[in-house]
Amino acid sequence: THWGVRYSQHYGYALGEFWEPEGVAVDADGDVYVADTNHHCIQKFTADGVGLGMWGTWSSSEGDFSYPSGITIDSFGTIYVADSGNDRIVHYSSTGTQLNAWGTTGTGPGEFNYPWGITVDPLGEVYVADNGNDRIQWFRPNGTFGSEWGYTGTGPGQLSCPRGIVANGSNQVFVADACNSRIQRYNTSGQFQ
Repeated sequence: THWGVRYSQHYGYALGEFWEPEGVAVDADGDVYVADTNHHCIQKFTADGVGLGMWGTWSSSEGDFSYPSGITIDSFGTIYVADSGNDRIVHYSSTGTQLNAWGTTGTGPGEFNYPWGITVDPLGEVYVADNGNDRIQWFRPNGTFGSEWGYTGTGPGQLSCPRGIVANGSNQVFVADACNSRIQRYNTSGQFQ
């Protein structure tokens, strides 16, 4: 099955109308959350495509987005969004209530340059593909910075435009190293495997 229609040229948008969505995640109940990147919002659906709601618009205000691209859901059903254009991570309840946010533009720990991908491991630890800084950043569930790894390059463990990221239950993190055209595997401490 599929659902959604391409954004038309009128001003505004509606539930089920997409403009270049880049992220999708499914919760334990089977509900689907879509990061509708160019509409600057999150849309929620049943597994059959029935619209359940949406939130956000284009701004840097609380509850809004600028080009959200990555989205993931933890074991409690809460949602983390890589709000790429605002260089921050935003944490929501399943109904769209903002719980927390962290990050700002920069190159230091906890700062971002277009965070693209995001994942949560089974322990609730958050991993972010910090695309413009060519690194992965790891955070505790409350947004406290843990560590970072990777730097610009083409060698093993080095990154160039990391985008997709996923963590598994075996303490491994897989990264889509986009500009190097490869997938790289690390342990959750950032050691290249």
